[in-house]
Amino acid sequence: MKASALIILHLLTIILIASCSSNNKTEPYYFNNAKDYENNLVFEENGKLKNILIQPINAEAPFEVSFVDKVVFSDADENFIGSKENIAVDKHNNVYIAVGGLGTIQSIYVFQPDGQYIKNIGRKGRGPGEFEMLSNISIRSDTLFAYDNIQKRITIFFLKDAKSNKSIVPDRRSLNRIEALDNYLVSSDFYPVADGKILMKFNKASLFINAVLKKKTNKTEKDDRWFRYYLINEEGEVDSNQIFQQKDTGFQDALSPFNENRLPYARSTLISIGPNDKIYSAWTEDFLIKIFSPNGEYERAIYFPIEKSTLNPDKIIEKYKRYPIPKSVATGADHPKTWPALNDMFIDDEGRIWVSTITDDDENYEWWILNNKGELISKFNWPGKRLDRNIERKQISLVKNGYMYIHEKDTLTDDIQVARYRIVFKRRVIELVE
Repeated sequence: MKASALIILHLLTIILIASCSSNNKTEPYYFNNAKDYENNLVFEENGKLKNILIQPINAEAPFEVSFVDKVVFSDADENFIGSKENIAVDKHNNVYIAVGGLGTIQSIYVFQPDGQYIKNIGRKGRGPGEFEMLSNISIRSDTLFAYDNIQKRITIFFLKDAKSNKSIVPDRRSLNRIEALDNYLVSSDFYPVADGKILMKFNKASLFINAVLKKKTNKTEKDDRWFRYYLINEEGEVDSNQIFQQKDTGFQDALSPFNENRLPYARSTLISIGPNDKIYSAWTEDFLIKIFSPNGEYERAIYFPIEKSTLNPDKIIEKYKRYPIPKSVATGADHPKTWPALNDMFIDDEGRIWVSTITDDDENYEWWILNNKGELISKFNWPGKRLDRNIERKQISLVKNGYMYIHEKDTLTDDIQVARYRIVFKRRVIELVE
């Protein structure tokens, strides 16, 4: 009897040790039955997330990264002021900066790789190659795509001569046939993909717009808001098959009433399209990145179980003390215990995944660079204020051809300027301890 008890005790000890060691893994491992996170749905029959690579958080980054040889793209003309949200770069490292926004020139400024201004593409107006509200731009192969947020039109330019080739406007008849897009608007976010098609984002009309139009909005509709993605061809016809969808929380939506979803700690969705047109999606609550095929089929996921930073509600309330409505929202909010894990994510032209995480530092984000498999390459810190997440522009806008492009404030004029750094990776020297 004593021998049996000893055997059972020994087996329990082995199980306990194995269980503890599984929670402190130092090597990545796959887990095929992980929880599906709320508001970050996976389209699978059983509702489970499969084929997830769980990475160790204590792994040492094999490379150090530095950013050198700074070039600023600013010396153009007196009209080169205002919003410079969007940047595109061609294969020759020429830089294209969209200057849109109210009261601006509505034009795309082109610079050589050394920062020298070359020319403008487009101007203010409603004709071919003209814009009323220039917003997003993108380059695929030798073609520049530019979106007008008022005309809801994508203008296409050939880079070899910078002439407007054609325009694409989503066809209203094909949109009206898609029931899921009822009360949806075309977004300024778009992604040129294969076969001359464009992956277009649609978002539900904001509560503010519905109020202006005196359209009734029930509670279910308020809660059931999604970003929906559909393909559009060169004639503007919208394919009726939805490619992808993400939860819309209203984070950074200036047209929505100020509510808890617009506080700086609010969770939100992230999306980026890789060089092979695969879709990368994340919900900022966790360091969990899901990869989908170009057709929107779930393939795999990458997960780092990082510890999230503790949230201090007093700092949130202090931030809005001078603004009555936000202060009232912040004071009465049911604050979470932590900040989200993620702030931003994008994929570069080599398929590397760049992720900014929120740490205890109020003034900087910690960026992680992963290879396409999800393995850690390097980490670095870059300025960014987590208390301003709901209003600030992206700190790092683009990585292409071995360069990183950022927005930063000109110390002399306070205007936002675009700068570029060359990225240098250096393998770490690991010292062996005897």
